[in-house]
Order: sequence, then structure tokens, then C-alpha cells
Amino acid sequence: PSWTPFAQGGTPLIAKMQNSVFGPHHLFLYILPSSWLPHAIMAAMFLKYYLAFIFTYLYARVLKLRFWLAVNAGLFFLLNHVSWNIYSVNSSGLFQPLHLLLIELHFLGYRRLVSFLWPWAVALPFLGGHFEIACRSLIVAAVYFSFHLWRQKIGERLRSLAILGGLTLLGTALSSVQWAPAVEYVNNSYNTVWRHLELFGWAYHTLSKHLTAEDFPLLLLSLLAVGGFLFFLKRLLGAQEGSWPVRLRRMGLSTLALAAAIAGLAPLGLNHSLMSTL
Repeated sequence: PSWTPFAQGGTPLIAKMQNSVFGPHHLFLYILPSSWLPHAIMAAMFLKYYLAFIFTYLYARVLKLRFWLAVNAGLFFLLNHVSWNIYSVNSSGLFQPLHLLLIELHFLGYRRLVSFLWPWAVALPFLGGHFEIACRSLIVAAVYFSFHLWRQKIGERLRSLAILGGLTLLGTALSSVQWAPAVEYVNNSYNTVWRHLELFGWAYHTLSKHLTAEDFPLLLLSLLAVGGFLFFLKRLLGAQEGSWPVRLRRMGLSTLALAAAIAGLAPLGLNHSLMSTL
């Protein structure tokens, strides 16, 4: 399983992370006869897209959205994955709504269920085959989790941090079956043969654009818009459940501030990774 002669004249199998050898959606490829290969691939894709839909649907329902709104949310997320049409990214990115769902359940008191599922929710994006998307998904989950912590007392904050932090470490250990050989592969191929680390650094993520003094005003306004987004989002989370006019107004202001931030950062080349994540 560490090497396959059937691709590129021979290439690592497990260590090349985008092969997603341990991805659960590939189970069909292992248990069905080889003569069923086209059908097994379709079944694997169906499982991927179904999970993307159902995780989003359940997350929306936990947020108390109505049935058809939750269905639409699931379909939008599903179609986003279909339109990108990148198999490995889909296999990792589809777990984003699962992270948000489990965080909501944690703060709703379903901690035993979350304690069982969270390590797997951390590991599965890495096993899905795209480390960059897996890391971005967990960063989004960490930011989402931190917003919830603001609404807790100090003792509860520390307890929640300890629980989710420990479970995240456990999930990282579970995914080591994939990322440990992948690190060796990257160091012996990407970084020495046809890539080097500088290509994955600042110049790459700013699309090779160097900031100048002329960019400072726009950068400052964009950062202020980011601050406004975080401010109104915090106010939105703190609004009472029944005060819909207030919540809608704060939701509109937070969305407007986020749009202004993205629009301001776009000419500076700073949101390449952000747009890939969105």
C-alpha cells in the first residue's frame, strides 16, 4: 500500500495525501469487486455529496432554521462542492459543517456525543486527502468556537477549552496515519524536486504582489471593516432570541462589513486563501 506502479510510472500511494487512501468514501473501492469499479467510484462520490448535504442540513436545523431553509442550505453547500469539481478538496471540505454542528451541540449540552464524534471530525478532513483545506476548516471551527466562548463564564471557558483541546489532539493523533508519511513525502518531493517552501509562503498567498505605501490606506480601511464585522457578529450572538429586528439589523451590518473587508483586501492580493476557503 505504500507504492503503486499504476500511476506516473510508479508513485507513493499512502504518502501522497491526495490519494486519500484512508478516506471513508473510498470504502466502496476496497470492498466491491474490481469489475464494479465505475459503479464504486459513483457510489464514493454519492457518499461524499450526501455527507456534505446532511451535515449542512443538520447544522441548519440545530440553528432552528425551518425544514426548507435547511434543505436549501444543504443544497447550496452541496452545489458549491460540485461546481469546484476537485475530488480531494471535496473529501476534506465536506466536514466543515460537521465541525460547526458539533460545536453547537457541545454548547447545547450534548457533550458525551461530541466527545465521541469530535476526534473523528478532526481526523477525517486529513484522511480526505487535502491538508490545506483540512487546516482551513479547523481554523474556521476554532474561530467559531471562540465566539461561543465569549458567552460563557471563565470556569466554563476553561472547561470547554480543555475538552475540545484534548479531543482535537486525539483527532490529530488518529490522522497521523496519513499526515506522518505525507510529511516525509513532501520533504522528499515537493521541497527538493519540483517545489520549494518559498512558493508556499507570503509571495504565493499574495499572488506575488508586494505591498507599498500606496496600499496602506486601503489596508487600514479593510482592517477596520474586519473589526466591524467581528464587533457586529459578537453583538449578533449576544442578542436575545426573540429580538428579530435587532438580530436582522446586526446581521446585515456584519455582512456588509465582511463584504467591505473582502472587497478591500482583493486589490491587495491578501484574500487568495480566504476566497479559496469560502
